[in-house]
Amino acid sequence: MPIKKSTVKKAALILIGVLMLVGAAGWGLGAAFEKRFHPHPRVAKLPQPQDHTEATRQDLEVLGQLLRLDRSFSPQAAQKFEQERAKLMAIAGDLSRPALEMQVSRLVALAGNGHTTVGRRLRRLNRVPIRLDWFADGLFVVRTTVEHADLLGAQVISINGKTPEELLAGMTPYVSGTPEHAKATIPLFLESPAAMNGVWSEMPSDVATYVLRNNAGQPVTAQLESVVADPQSPYIDPTRNLAPQRIASEAAPWRSVLSGVTDLPLVLREPDASVFVQELDGGVGLYVHIAQVMGDGRGGLSDQLAAIVDAIKPESLRYAILDLRFNGGGNYVETLRFTKELPKRIARDGKLFILTDHATFSAAVVTAARAKYFGGTRSLILGEQLGDRERFWAESGTPLELPNSKILVFFATGYHDWNGGCQWKDLARCFWINILFDVPAGSLAPDKTIAWRFADYRNGIDTVMEEVLIERAPLIRKD
Repeated sequence: MPIKKSTVKKAALILIGVLMLVGAAGWGLGAAFEKRFHPHPRVAKLPQPQDHTEATRQDLEVLGQLLRLDRSFSPQAAQKFEQERAKLMAIAGDLSRPALEMQVSRLVALAGNGHTTVGRRLRRLNRVPIRLDWFADGLFVVRTTVEHADLLGAQVISINGKTPEELLAGMTPYVSGTPEHAKATIPLFLESPAAMNGVWSEMPSDVATYVLRNNAGQPVTAQLESVVADPQSPYIDPTRNLAPQRIASEAAPWRSVLSGVTDLPLVLREPDASVFVQELDGGVGLYVHIAQVMGDGRGGLSDQLAAIVDAIKPESLRYAILDLRFNGGGNYVETLRFTKELPKRIARDGKLFILTDHATFSAAVVTAARAKYFGGTRSLILGEQLGDRERFWAESGTPLELPNSKILVFFATGYHDWNGGCQWKDLARCFWINILFDVPAGSLAPDKTIAWRFADYRNGIDTVMEEVLIERAPLIRKD
């Protein structure tokens, strides 16, 4: 029986209508998603400030928008934020640029959430020509300009008369998130006279005095002048200074404690690549270092990770090492498949070693959680406590820019729970994508806490990896 043209036309119109409704619903959902998790602050055009006091007050007024944009503040923290902001408004004329930078950081840090933070600091803060980092045995100089290479490997005894422990305690309230995240971040403040002056006004803002214990065990004093901040400077995580390879943004070559070392620890082999992979023990072991949860010049991260796991037969590995140290995050969607597939390549009586440190943050925390969950009882976390909790707020829109100081404030809009997992009942606050992909990983605290010792580092030995190699020995032993 032939179908009437009118029937075909009617069916086509119905189909078009349905598709339009589906498209409209999808558009509406997408618009709601963007509005909720990626809002754009609206800062009214302000009159040109007449003086420093008015400029500072304008910035502090705009800062008040943070409580409307950010969802991580508890009612108590929000009240404290407003009280402290009012105090700063009253002394606006007395706040220097460094003091404003650090006081805004302190107020933002009241949220207690690592993603609610002041960003792009290196574009505003000066720094001296040495780089520092923490080890199990203290704070050390790991990188310098050529002119100050004699300071390489020296241990910091004091800066401007304060011990590293005093500086760490004094600076921690100015860094958002956990104490571990603060410790990983604070080295850049200890290289900036302006940052230290913003916390301790009696310290000079352009020079810092370092008392060090040199390689011969003798105390030396170095008074170092700062270099003016580059407004276009990219953020360099303090842990990048551990690798001796030249950093792209360096105007001239710098020296490293490991300069000239050819057999570098695996974690330092390709510090600017998203992924470094190496077979171990004749192919029964696998090492994968993910330095950032995003792609690079080699392509998308998910594609690079897929190429790794797709080349390995199921259950053919005795062990795998997933190294997430020095990883500040990115887009966790890039590691979704990898974290599920890697455990399938490991024998049922094998091990998945997950390495973390205080710089493991954001999407790297998510990657650790999923790897642990899918690895099950084979998973073992080694290293330091991660730089964030299993439950945190993330996601953000365009950062809030304070109009005169140009301080950028990042806010958080979506809740993550990688301990127990977000449920449908949590949809009002959870990042919606997490409903599809999160897992109840439980605690991400290390099963064995190990920090890199400087004595090992200077000899090209990775303290954490040495422990892993001991743990993996029974897995490859031939009886």
